[in-house]
Amino acid sequence: MKQLKPDNGKLNAERRSQLERRKGTTLAEVLVSIMILSIGLVSLATLFPISILRSLQATQLTNSAILSADAETFIDIAPELVHNPDGDNATVLANLLEHFQAPNTRNYIVDPLGWNRATANKSSFGLPFDNTNKTDQLPRFSGHSSFDSATPGITASQAEANALRTVTLPDSWVFQLDGTGLQQDSAGNFSSTQFTFDELTNDELKEVSIPEVDIDGDGTLDANEDLNGNGIFDTAESRIVIFDITGKKSQVRTITGISGQTVAWNDAFNDFANAGIAVGMARLETREPRYTWLLTVRQSPSGLRAQVDVVVLFRRPDPSTIGEKHYEAVFTGPTTTTNGSRDATVVFLTNDEPVLKKGGYILDATNAHWYRIQDINEVEGVPTASETTATLRLDRPALADGTAAMVVEGAIEVFPLKPKENIPLKQLLDN
Repeated sequence: MKQLKPDNGKLNAERRSQLERRKGTTLAEVLVSIMILSIGLVSLATLFPISILRSLQATQLTNSAILSADAETFIDIAPELVHNPDGDNATVLANLLEHFQAPNTRNYIVDPLGWNRATANKSSFGLPFDNTNKTDQLPRFSGHSSFDSATPGITASQAEANALRTVTLPDSWVFQLDGTGLQQDSAGNFSSTQFTFDELTNDELKEVSIPEVDIDGDGTLDANEDLNGNGIFDTAESRIVIFDITGKKSQVRTITGISGQTVAWNDAFNDFANAGIAVGMARLETREPRYTWLLTVRQSPSGLRAQVDVVVLFRRPDPSTIGEKHYEAVFTGPTTTTNGSRDATVVFLTNDEPVLKKGGYILDATNAHWYRIQDINEVEGVPTASETTATLRLDRPALADGTAAMVVEGAIEVFPLKPKENIPLKQLLDN
């Protein structure tokens, strides 16, 4: 039987015609491409918030470590900050014994800035429980006589300004104003201690904070005490940064007074004038306590050394608000036969929930120990209908039995220091 052969020429022509008609891509191909591209873009997009978060955490850890080192240096220079925190005469033995002889006096908080800014419970760390009648807060001290307005010659605003300079990260400055002008006084004469702005008004300038002191101690801000003319006691320090006309060179001075459109400082500055360099502009900045520290202290029974933690806080809220509130809690410490428990419970009113978060810190407010929270499990209606119990998983077993807890808002890092010897006590005992 004879087989029919296909007309290859005709078929090839038809295929070529079909291929010529299909010069683009199909809708299905486009959709598949978009889907593959979307998967890649979504995967890439998720990396951006993670990288921003990691960058923020790295910045906070770096600044916290720097501030912790500053605090430890201050302690080494002035050991009475830890061992004689109320600023009494450290050459009197009784003033040192009162901080460790009795068991209930060995744990306390040294908090220069919080002590000055608290309007209530200044001498106690934290507000009382809302759901119990317990008020056994840890004692809080200013840490040094220069931070205490009870010291003769130290006013309240001056004490707070001293504390602010000590516990704040040195480069915590925020921009306020800038403008062009000349290094001259209000009369137009060259001045090595003044800068007069061209366009900024006095209403704008007087809002720049300058630490002010109640010189006569009458509790009112007199005209000679009001350094910026805004009528209120200011405590935050401000500075002026003066740039040359190229913007490549600058000088910084601490502001000591504002009058009209003129800003003044004490440390004379002639560098630009002597070198024939024209001044371009000036910027005003105010110190902001973004990163601050406080100390938790646990004295030994002998008083010869103390365990100290530097607690670094970021944008710490007002100490008189919920940012420092006690809650009923249970920390189970070790016994003769068992280790401490890594589980702790905190009881709070349902409408007054503390800011508990994984990775955050919680303070055993009985023994002044800090723990990092690894997990949280909340149960409402326990032990009463209006209360909630949160069971926390701690990063380590509890070191002692505790009945109170604090979640200090703004606490981002806790740095345990090596034991600090009681130098003032040793000097008295040696003599």
